[in-house]
Amino acid sequence: MLVSVLAVCQQLSGINMVFYYSDNVFKSAGIPVEYTQYATLGMGIINVIMTIISVSYIEGGRKVTIAIKIQHDIDGSRYTRQYV
Repeated sequence: MLVSVLAVCQQLSGINMVFYYSDNVFKSAGIPVEYTQYATLGMGIINVIMTIISVSYIEGGRKVTIAIKIQHDIDGSRYTRQYV
């Protein structure tokens, strides 16, 4: 599910367009034509690294949220057993 959401966000953010036209952008920025493919590769590597970092933050936050919910469920069941 999380991967699907990330894929949809990439589509909606226009990152695919950035990668498609990256050679032209790098040429316009003054990078020699023979090095634009390496600049595009570097940009792709940075994109993968940042995606991995963001997924780890998302998963870490989810674990904390689940732990808090479990604790509230335990407290709630203690309360209901005590007064019912």
